Amino acid sequence: MHKNEQELEQRHSSLLSLYEETWEEIRRLREFEWKIAVTFVTLAGGFVVLICSDSFKPLLTRNLRCVLIVVQLLAIIFGIYCLLRTHYYLTEQRNIRRRVEDVLNLHEEGVFTSDALLPVKWKGKKIRFGFQAFGLLIPLILTVFFVQTLAIYITWVASVKPMRDVQNPGRCLPEVTPK
Repeated sequence: MHKNEQELEQRHSSLLSLYEETWEEIRRLREFEWKIAVTFVTLAGGFVVLICSDSFKPLLTRNLRCVLIVVQLLAIIFGIYCLLRTHYYLTEQRNIRRRVEDVLNLHEEGVFTSDALLPVKWKGKKIRFGFQAFGLLIPLILTVFFVQTLAIYITWVASVKPMRDVQNPGRCLPEVTPK
């Protein structure tokens, strides 16, 4: 085999490896978007279980509730940031894949099969951040936001007795005396 043919074959092999790795990274990032959402929904559920547990209720001072709410607000912000950042990386990987598809001429007829493997209208087009945003990203963000907001509501309001029923105004819940 001629040296140029070997180089061409090596470049083609490297390009196919890059294409395969890009597809794997896209798959991993898609899963990661779901895992982020599930993690923060589970965190909110953990807060709700903690807040509603009888053994934890006596410890719920107004200050502790404020701390828990700040933690939950930070979780909302961090969860949404993680989802947006993951979607950004996913968009980058999709554009790398698209460039490799262009180099391999997967949009042209007769290259690998008689028909083009990919639609011709995809050739040379970049994928934008908004791709799948309304179908996946925004619903995941809203899920994280609303579930965490529900946990904040439960933390502050749901199990609090009115101030007139509280013996010690410094506490949100009355002291529980063992029976």
